[in-house]
Amino acid sequence: VFFDMTFDWNQSNHYSDDTTQYASPVFNGIRNHFDDTLKKVVKFHVGIGSILMALSSRPVKNKGAEKVDPCDDFYEFACGNYGLNRNLPASKPLRHTISDVQSRLNKQVKSILQMPILDTESKWDRLAKGYYQKCLDEEELERTGLTAIKEIIDWVGGWPTLQGSNWKEWNYSWEHQLALLMNRTGVNAVILELAVTHDPANSTNSLDQPKWGVGSPRPYLMGPDDPMLKNYTHLMTLTAIALGAEPKLAEKEMYEAMELELKLVNFSADDMVRRDPDRGNNRFQLWQLKSHFPLINFEQYVTTVFKGLANVSPNHTVIIREIEYFTGIQHILTTTPKRVIANYVAWRLVQGFSPFLPPTAREPFYQFKANQTGMFNSPPPDRWEDCVTLSVIMMDMPVGKLFVEHFFERERAMAKMQELTAFLKGEFIKQLNVLDWMDESTRRRAVEKAGMIEYKNGFPEVLFNDTWMDEHWGIIIKPKEYLLHLTIRIKLARYAEELMRLDQPLDRTMWYQSPAQVDAYYAPNNNEMIFPAGIMQFPFLTLGVPNYVTYGMVGAVIGHEVSHAFDDQGGRYDELGNLNDWWDTGTAEKFTEKT
Repeated sequence: VFFDMTFDWNQSNHYSDDTTQYASPVFNGIRNHFDDTLKKVVKFHVGIGSILMALSSRPVKNKGAEKVDPCDDFYEFACGNYGLNRNLPASKPLRHTISDVQSRLNKQVKSILQMPILDTESKWDRLAKGYYQKCLDEEELERTGLTAIKEIIDWVGGWPTLQGSNWKEWNYSWEHQLALLMNRTGVNAVILELAVTHDPANSTNSLDQPKWGVGSPRPYLMGPDDPMLKNYTHLMTLTAIALGAEPKLAEKEMYEAMELELKLVNFSADDMVRRDPDRGNNRFQLWQLKSHFPLINFEQYVTTVFKGLANVSPNHTVIIREIEYFTGIQHILTTTPKRVIANYVAWRLVQGFSPFLPPTAREPFYQFKANQTGMFNSPPPDRWEDCVTLSVIMMDMPVGKLFVEHFFERERAMAKMQELTAFLKGEFIKQLNVLDWMDESTRRRAVEKAGMIEYKNGFPEVLFNDTWMDEHWGIIIKPKEYLLHLTIRIKLARYAEELMRLDQPLDRTMWYQSPAQVDAYYAPNNNEMIFPAGIMQFPFLTLGVPNYVTYGMVGAVIGHEVSHAFDDQGGRYDELGNLNDWWDTGTAEKFTEKT
């Protein structure tokens, strides 16, 4: 385990994030077999449309699907009624099966977290409920929200735009300031991102470009006159004014901060380019970075972040994900006034903590999101929805445990999922064995990799280990503690755990996502698939229905994730999760041709 300046999401493929269908020759046999038998299947089970409608949580009269011949239009036969009994809420940009299940899960989590807090409950149950109920208290946020965020800003050296001529310039470097920001607030991914993960070269020992304020780097390519960038700058200005800045100064200095971000983005890499894991595997010892990036004091940054948590020597391995990014920004940051950097860092801090601002100060953020999505008249979400989301993010395991206890059929669902994953793994290996474009050496490695995929279903066992839960989640809410300050205490505890994993053996039992998530993902550097309890419920996994319904729902999710193990990114990792080219050159070329 080592420190990694990287994007964690770049190491896994999330089902809920995938909008592109991956064409894989490996599945051609399955598809062709299905095509050959489709007519027999749908005619024998011609009642499938009625079964699917009976499964619906909101039964509706048939509006035409049963009149459709499945051999003429199978999609209309199977899915034609979906939109007939579903409206699109004004606050949502889209609706689909995953969003429907997520909406139901959010209500389930809400029903648990709003229950009275009992002295007899565990510390982690009281933490989860107490956090959610504190989050709901909008009157308290209106009274104390600005005070809380201003205290945090003072912890990290202030926001020049708010303080005007009273701001005192740092007497240290921007590298030290970023380390201070992380150590005192848990805020990462401003200018650069640091993480502890395992080395993709040997599954045991990274610095990266950060996430951007607008999200996608594309609007930045058009320059400051891009409409989305104008909206972003307006949001920055309104937020500074809401916190007490003088309007003209806020307008001027937030524009300068946006220009700095624009310059940084110009050196960043596109997401599609970043899919290549070899490209980002640039290994250095910490002491070597000085000669490659002479204007960035990486050693000061890294040692300050890890101080008191883990020993970092100059010989520690660091993986630099984006050499071009750091090569370019070192000159920008050297010539940019500290006041501009401080304004940008403070803005990103406040942006990250925007859910904890008073309702009136949050309004511009909702408007910015509406402008991004084109939903200009969209009302802001109910506060409880934001609080459920925050609770799941901040307390992934305590909330996940409550969800599993109240809404997850552990024994039956886990047994069914194990049956499904085992069958689909076996079927996938059968298809590998009959591919005519794959050489024997690559086939052996592919079969070995498919056989060694680890499936994590439902939830981690440690959820029901009270000793583990107390050690990691025995946090007690202080009387009259600000919601934001409580959030930072939780964030800092999680970051400390992450940083202390440096040089420790890789724990392959660890989960990086709450069980209370409607998602599934494949992690290539662990060669594992995770199916949280949140997706193992209706309609993805419905107990007591014919198998063809189950395979058509969660079976499709499992098959989708299996394909990631062999796609342009996951296929670069071997059966142990090591970055290792195991493909024959000719076979790799044929695969690229076919896909």
